[in-house]
Amino acid sequence: MKRIIVSLAGLAFLAKCAQAYSQVGLSGFDAVLAQPWGMVTLWDVFLGALCVSAIIFTQEKNWRIALLWSLPIFALGHVVSAAWVVFRFLPQREPTKTK
Repeated sequence: MKRIIVSLAGLAFLAKCAQAYSQVGLSGFDAVLAQPWGMVTLWDVFLGALCVSAIIFTQEKNWRIALLWSLPIFALGHVVSAAWVVFRFLPQREPTKTK
């Protein structure tokens, strides 16, 4: 169930990005960055990306795999973080409960 929730949240985020792009294209992003709170929001995303990347590097055994997961976060955002959580921590199948 957790895997489904995180996956749906990631898909909802991608849908929101597609909707924003279809309405204003990338020019709307320039308008956001022109505002002081837009820059604060961007720095907040980068801080989150740095923190999640640090977690990825501590959890992955292979630094190359960690790098392949971490770098896209800075360009694509936390939808990549959500995908990493789904693939790394959430089991494919929920364990069955025995009586």
